[in-house]
Amino acid sequence: MRIALVDQAPPTAIGGSERTNYFLGQILEAAGHQVTFIHRETVGLKPKMRGIKLFYLRHLCALLGDEVERRKDEFDLVISSGLTGWRIRFEPAIEIFNATAYGMRFHKGPWQVRRHLAWTICCGMEKAGGVGKTIVAVSGPTKREAVEEYGLGDVRVIQNGIDTLKFAPQPNRAALRTKFDLPQDKFLAAFVARLSPQKGVDVLKAVARKRHVCTRRSSSACECRWRICRTCTPPAIVSFCHRATRVVRSA
Repeated sequence: MRIALVDQAPPTAIGGSERTNYFLGQILEAAGHQVTFIHRETVGLKPKMRGIKLFYLRHLCALLGDEVERRKDEFDLVISSGLTGWRIRFEPAIEIFNATAYGMRFHKGPWQVRRHLAWTICCGMEKAGGVGKTIVAVSGPTKREAVEEYGLGDVRVIQNGIDTLKFAPQPNRAALRTKFDLPQDKFLAAFVARLSPQKGVDVLKAVARKRHVCTRRSSSACECRWRICRTCTPPAIVSFCHRATRVVRSA
């Protein structure tokens, strides 16, 4: 089968849907299918790094839809992610919701009113993109948002897979803590995700309460301090981890 995987960024980029498409493409190719990736570089757009991205996203999604339409005879199936399905009218097609704009529009930050309006418009684009397609959500909360807020019909949940060879409990944790110079007598946890219900931050808070860990950043009696790393570049994350370790040691 000839399959097109459509996303905003190329599969080699850092991001959730990009990684999903990358591994999905590998699996499909291993099964004997012919896979074509269609993204911003395919239509000649560079990533927008600053400013409001709404107009850029609308333009990009329109170009991606036009590209699929222009090459429709090359494909037997089109799989799109989120907003990218807005202008795609190919049949058969699958729309994957790794998240929804509805769930993300409540994030606080600078230019909050303008951001809220932009996310609301993105909700309409996602809702239109899901019409007439097979819908797949990666989690229960995302499915509920697609059904209850977008009015989409049959939504199936297929959770993202985990490579259990890479992500597995290690038998000798003491040795690992020694190797990475981490304290042996502290409860350490890492939450690598966006702070939103879609990512299960409620589970994180429940675990903290169960462990009797103080979540008030201003309390000097906290055994664990919460820190947020807002920059997702690898050097920034490494630097953040070292700072977080020093905070735990001083607790």
